[in-house]
Amino acid sequence: EGSNPNLLASYPTRTLTIVPTQNGSISGIGISDGESKVYGLGTVRFLTAKPATGYVFEGWSGDFTGTENPLALTLNETLNLVGTFSKDLSDDDQDGLTNYDELLVTNTNPQDSDSDDDGYSDSVEQAEGTNPNEKSEIPLRTLSVTTTENGVVDGGGVYPLSNDVVLTATPDTGYVFGGWIGDLTESDNPLTISLTENPTVQAIFNQDLRDSDADGLTNYEELVITNTDPQDSDSDDDGYSDSVEQAE
Repeated sequence: EGSNPNLLASYPTRTLTIVPTQNGSISGIGISDGESKVYGLGTVRFLTAKPATGYVFEGWSGDFTGTENPLALTLNETLNLVGTFSKDLSDDDQDGLTNYDELLVTNTNPQDSDSDDDGYSDSVEQAEGTNPNEKSEIPLRTLSVTTTENGVVDGGGVYPLSNDVVLTATPDTGYVFGGWIGDLTESDNPLTISLTENPTVQAIFNQDLRDSDADGLTNYEELVITNTDPQDSDSDDDGYSDSVEQAE
């Protein structure tokens, strides 16, 4: 070793160098990240790798490899040691955002899938462009109802994402509901839909071509044209049906 065996202050040594690293730091008794220090041969140093927020310790590299942390390192050789850190890609709260993203991008709680308790997960709000840390700010959807003839529709408007909304079509006198067109092709009325998109719908209303009283006039004709009772074949009780009197 070239040291003086008769001199207490002369002894074999080894140098430990902690190579500067990113996204974390290394510390130990008597040495810190980015430092070099000389120790007596065989000295044991305890080193701790501490990742920065949003990162995890991956392992040691350089002249020593392994993943033990803290590390008990025996200095039998001169060593250059590097701590490796990587983004924390785990998803502790299973909300679709990595711990790294929650801690450094969205500033949300990686242990709580809905940081602001508004009913929408942090990942949904991130995708929607709403603030996952503000309870009053939630994702919205718009249900647009196209103006139609011969009836009215209730239920259009702006609602929270995924809310169930009821659309009700009410025909004018002499008309019947014929179905929904646009982004929804349904026949139920009222119609309940879950707003995951921004649909535009229109109700179709048709003339009521039924003949409820079997007098030869459609309900539409009786209600809109002749102003007779579609439930009574002889509205004036004169012995002649409404259709006969209409023809005469």
